Amino acid sequence: ARAETLLPFIYLTAALFTVNLLLLAAQPGPPRRLWVFLLLNAAYLLWYNLLRGILHSRVFAYHVVLVKYPVIVFFLSGDGGDMWSLLLAVVMVFISFSMYEALHDGELNQNSRVVQIRRLEAAALLVVSLLMALRMAGGSGAAAILQGAGGVAAFLVLRELFERRGLHLQSRSSSYSVFALGFLLVVNFSLGVR
Repeated sequence: ARAETLLPFIYLTAALFTVNLLLLAAQPGPPRRLWVFLLLNAAYLLWYNLLRGILHSRVFAYHVVLVKYPVIVFFLSGDGGDMWSLLLAVVMVFISFSMYEALHDGELNQNSRVVQIRRLEAAALLVVSLLMALRMAGGSGAAAILQGAGGVAAFLVLRELFERRGLHLQSRSSSYSVFALGFLLVVNFSLGVR
């Protein structure tokens, strides 16, 4: 059933925006999180009110919508710190969500362009994992080796999943493995880079 009016949703959205804006503005340190929040909201307003109607590409659209997840990682990252490590973690989160969405969504799952993008994203996951391992090499050698080996194993598992994409049901249930692999790689990196 469809709602007769969107006003309650609009009021709730405005209230949540205001609360988040105030919370971010009250944070100590440089206001970069506040600016990123405002930029993200402006970009999504532009996307949903104008660009989505002009650009009719489901492939592009699912990537645009997933940008919020790496931004959430940025919001939770704390002040200062190692921006290179944060960038690697943010890219890994985006790749993981993107591959999950492509496997999970039946229409995207069968799109020939998405099949190629998934292969590129699996290769990117491997490259980012290896860059993470290099970043960790100065600290914990065991964690760095685990990161590199985990990246190679994740790439091989994902490649196998992508080659078996014929059955939608199989792909849908397998899509959660992308989250597990990406999560383990990010957690190992977060613990090993400290």
